[in-house]
Amino acid sequence: MKTISNLRGLSGVMSDEKGGMAMTLATLKKGDRAIITSFNELSESFSRRLYDVGIAIGSEVTLLSVLNFGQLFYISIDDVDFCIRKQDATKIMIERI
Repeated sequence: MKTISNLRGLSGVMSDEKGGMAMTLATLKKGDRAIITSFNELSESFSRRLYDVGIAIGSEVTLLSVLNFGQLFYISIDDVDFCIRKQDATKIMIERI
């Protein structure tokens, strides 16, 4: 079971079963690159929509900018740019590269 590391649950850093820190898309800084490793607690329909637009497990993602006072994450995957809400970005697990 994964738990949020702070009370509000919006930091984007989660601890995993082994006590290690799992990173989410919301933890990236501008210009950082990462590989998407899993979707955590996203509905099946939303996960399907992400796959439909090219956001899939194993995709390389680059954070281009953080917009709207930290509530939107402007990302690039395979030369296609997207905006992801912070509440969704905290549910996309990544591994930095």
